[in-house]
Amino acid sequence: MKVSLDEMATFAEVVDCGSFSKASQKTDTPVSTVSRRIADLERRLAVQLLQRTTRKQQLTDIGAVYYDYCRRMLQEAEAGELAVQNLQVEPSGILRITSPLPLDDPFGSKMILSFLQRYPKINFEFFIHARKVDLVEERFDCGIIPGVLGDSSLITRGLGSARVIYCASPGYIKEFGVPSDMDNLQNHYLVNYEAPSWLPPDPLKKMINSRMLTNDFFVARRAGLDGTGIIRVPEVQVGSNLMNGELVEVLSQHSNSLPLSLVFPSNRQFTTKLRAFIDHMVRFSEQNAPWEFS
Repeated sequence: MKVSLDEMATFAEVVDCGSFSKASQKTDTPVSTVSRRIADLERRLAVQLLQRTTRKQQLTDIGAVYYDYCRRMLQEAEAGELAVQNLQVEPSGILRITSPLPLDDPFGSKMILSFLQRYPKINFEFFIHARKVDLVEERFDCGIIPGVLGDSSLITRGLGSARVIYCASPGYIKEFGVPSDMDNLQNHYLVNYEAPSWLPPDPLKKMINSRMLTNDFFVARRAGLDGTGIIRVPEVQVGSNLMNGELVEVLSQHSNSLPLSLVFPSNRQFTTKLRAFIDHMVRFSEQNAPWEFS
């Protein structure tokens, strides 16, 4: 019997993603190709693997058995690639990193550039996701994660802690004055940022008027720079703005610390490229991080 690894891999992705269209997006394959591969696979095996309706799809009993074999096939293939990469003397390949925290210039760009200059055979992919990311399922090598971690399946390397601060533009301060404490905020305004779960709740939200709400950090920062109101962000995200005098820290007595960590799955082998990045990130942060490194 002729075996098609492409069909098996596509079938596993369709099951994992829950639909043909999502599998198409994840694998960057046209939906028509995904559909054809599944149809060819079922025709070749002479069985129905998926029961499809207009609203959902689900595995048949035979499909569930076959899926286990397809998933193990993909896991073995990934393990084979990791084994080959671990045998390489010089780190190479694609390194996928994710974080919910935009690392503001110049730290982030200089860290990445210096890494690529040191390891020219590595291609770097860095994705910002506000949602919780499954490093294994989404095939990320590593995450730069703020906040307290509760997932015991991840290995953690602490990078220290960043301050979460309030700040405002010089123009805003000129018009409304410097807020001195939490009890004297009647004439001030807040740029209300719909913060992700890793950022501690903002006590100011219940004590000060807000004339703007956003869930986008860059919109919030721009509003702060333009004088719309006081913003609350991790200091690392506005480091260059503070340095250039475009923003001024206020209410410093109410800042707090946010731990930062490198995290990576415990059930995956360390590739040479991942080891290289971890070492570089720790060393670069120790020398250049605009936060308290430890």
